[in-house]
Amino acid sequence: MQNNENEPLSTTHAMGLVARLRHIDRLLNEIDTALRASESPAAFPRLEPDLRQEEHPFIRQSVEAMRKHLLDFLEELEIARPASLASARQSMRVALVLIEITLEEIETTKLRGYGEPPGWLVHKLDGFVREFRAEVTRLHEFVRQEPLFSPQKTPCDPEAQ
Repeated sequence: MQNNENEPLSTTHAMGLVARLRHIDRLLNEIDTALRASESPAAFPRLEPDLRQEEHPFIRQSVEAMRKHLLDFLEELEIARPASLASARQSMRVALVLIEITLEEIETTKLRGYGEPPGWLVHKLDGFVREFRAEVTRLHEFVRQEPLFSPQKTPCDPEAQ
């Protein structure tokens, strides 16, 4: 790893730069998400879709140009593009476990910390948690299956070590 003046770029400098460029890319992902706010299927949307369709092309092109600039800068510094930090499958597994934990937190026994819930809520909540947990379990079991193809191993993949 060297720059144009043939001064060596330390590994720690390279790692620091990559970490910050990754952060910029995550923020660009936030812009991508905001751009698609009107397409969100979320039950509780995080963003209000207040962008006009005419604004989308300029924003999309700007983000693409910035991402290209990030990659060009890495190439200029002769820093290899880093591998993904995690697999999509693992990310889904983590999200599903967090959903299961959250379901435990809204069970009626946990809600008693807010005072005794009304009887009708206990009945409805128990049914909701039971049904939703079954849906989460079904999806979790599906995601746990081996992929149909063997994706490239990522650094966080235990089998890659």
